[in-house]
Amino acid sequence: MTDDNFKLTRRKALAGLTTIGIAGVGAGMGTSALFSDEEEFENNSIEAGELDLFVDYATSVTQDGVDTGSTTNDGTIQGGVSGKYQISDVKPGDSGFLVFCPKIVDNPGWLFVGMH
Repeated sequence: MTDDNFKLTRRKALAGLTTIGIAGVGAGMGTSALFSDEEEFENNSIEAGELDLFVDYATSVTQDGVDTGSTTNDGTIQGGVSGKYQISDVKPGDSGFLVFCPKIVDNPGWLFVGMH
């Protein structure tokens, strides 16, 4: 075995503690600057309001090459209304569509639609 002696002097301990203290002060100043940042904007305003969202929809189904007018729906969904679109007796060759047309009325808001 080797006989390595580790010698800690007061100067080495003081230098180590000073280094740790300086690093702590630097980190504290950076954190303080991050959390005390202020921004201003002039001649602008923030307003709250309402958006009138309307969803128009249309559906149609063709079964066995015949357009079934009985399953065609058109309308507008307003408010917190939800609905279902159920299909029964679907066979190969059948087709159809369900179209949603969301729009915001009387407001310059933007509308983004996503599907999951």
